[in-house]
Amino acid sequence: MATAIRYAGYGVTLLSFYYIGRIAAESSLALPRFTARTGATIAAVCVAYAAFPFVSAWTWKLSVELVSGRRMGFGEAFGVYVTTNIGKYLPGNVMQYVGRNYVGARHGWPHSQLALGSIVEVVAIVAVPFLILVALHLANLWTLPTAFPLAAGRLPDATTLAVAAAIAAILVLALWSRLTGIVTAIGELTRRGRARALAARAGAFVVKVALLSAAGLVGTTALFYALATTLPEAGFRAADFFNIGCALTIAGYAGILTPGVPGGIGVKESASVILLSAYGYDQASLVMLALLARVCSMAGDVIAFLVAVRFGRRAGDGG
Repeated sequence: MATAIRYAGYGVTLLSFYYIGRIAAESSLALPRFTARTGATIAAVCVAYAAFPFVSAWTWKLSVELVSGRRMGFGEAFGVYVTTNIGKYLPGNVMQYVGRNYVGARHGWPHSQLALGSIVEVVAIVAVPFLILVALHLANLWTLPTAFPLAAGRLPDATTLAVAAAIAAILVLALWSRLTGIVTAIGELTRRGRARALAARAGAFVVKVALLSAAGLVGTTALFYALATTLPEAGFRAADFFNIGCALTIAGYAGILTPGVPGGIGVKESASVILLSAYGYDQASLVMLALLARVCSMAGDVIAFLVAVRFGRRAGDGG
C-alpha cells in the first residue's frame, strides 16, 4: 500500500510538471526585470525564508515536549531539526524524519519520543492551520474564490481539473496512509494514565502552535507579495492578502504530505497556480512566482542549515 501511494505521488508530480509546462508553452512567461532592486528583493526574500525552518523547529520542539513531558532547549531543537530538515529534498520525502531520530538520539532523546513528536508535529501543522483557515473564513477575512467557473455551470479545462483532482486524491491517500501511525501515537500517549497530564499540556501546545502557524501564514504571504513586486504583471491586490495566504497554506499541504516527492516539488507549485488563478490572477505570472518562491525557499533552507551547523559547532565547543 505504501509503495503504491509513493508511486502515485510520483505520478501526480509528473502531471503537475506537465500542467506547469503547458502553461509555460501556451503563454510567454514574464521573467523578472533583473535590475539592482529586483536582485536585492530576491536576495532579501531568500534570507528571510531562512527563518521558516527555525519556526518549524519550534513547532517540533513543542511536539516533542508534549509527548515526553521534558524540556528541550532551543539550541538543541534547532541543532537537531534545522540540520536535518534539508533531508526533505531527498527522494522519499522522509529522510528529514530519519535524520531527526538519528541526530536527536545522539543528544540523548529516546527514539520513541522523537518519533512520536514528529507524528504529533505533522498532525499539528495540518490540523491547526486548517482551524486558522476556518476562523479566517468565518471572520470574512478569507473569501472563497468566485472566479472558478463552477458557479456559472462551467468546468475548468480538463488539465486543470485533472491536476486538482489528482492532488486532492494523493493528499487524502497520504493522510490515510499515516492514519495507522497517528492512531498508534494516540494510543501511546494515552496509555498508563498519561492522558490527564497530556491534556494539561495540550491547551498551551495548541495555542503556541496556532501563533506560530499564523505567523508563518502572514510571513509566507508577505514574502510572496515581495516577490510579486519583481513581476508587475502579477498585480496582486492588497485586499487579497488573506485570500492569497490561505491559498498558499492549502498548497503547502502538498509539500508536507505528498509521498515520495522531495519537498512536494511541482505539486505544491501547481496547486498554488490553480488556487490563486481562481482569484483572477494571470496563470503565467503565477507560475513564475511559484517557481521563484521555490528557489527562494530552497535557498532559505540552505542558509538555515549553514547557520544551524555553525551554531551547533559553537555550542559543542562551548560545552
